[in-house]
Amino acid sequence: MQLALGFPAFGLHDDRKYVLNVLSVILGGNMSSRLFINVRERKGLAYFVRCYPNYYQDTGNIMIQAGLDPARKDEAVQVILDELRKVKKRGVTAKELKDSVEFLNGKTVLNLEDSSHLAEFYAKQELLNNKILTPSQKLRKFKAVTRNDIKKVANEVFRDELLTVAGIGPINKINI
Repeated sequence: MQLALGFPAFGLHDDRKYVLNVLSVILGGNMSSRLFINVRERKGLAYFVRCYPNYYQDTGNIMIQAGLDPARKDEAVQVILDELRKVKKRGVTAKELKDSVEFLNGKTVLNLEDSSHLAEFYAKQELLNNKILTPSQKLRKFKAVTRNDIKKVANEVFRDELLTVAGIGPINKINI
């Protein structure tokens, strides 16, 4: 079954999006992320799990998606929510912050090696932001994110009353 847990977040013009990007990498942006390690590798509850933000003109969201065994969906949801609570309570480590910023840096640089992606990078900014950041300026925004910023944004976004859950597959009920 496919499961999605979503929370409303920030729009395209909100600078907290840089913090949210870093947080999403720490949670589920790559194979060394918290959710990948704890949900997939340690507990074997998902064959894939990821976390990513979406930004629109006036709003945004952060989404956690997982492909799960329907018989173990409730356990998987609890492990995911526990990871969100840990980030809210304890924050993230200096190593997690450093690694996620390096990941975003590398991903950005690789994506901009192709001239069509570079043109898209600048065109989207011109069309949607009316303000253009160079790749270096964007990377400095990621590097400026602090552990305290991440904890603050996690507490703003990951609120139980804002959680929306959707599932596809043999589901009668999801216990949260």
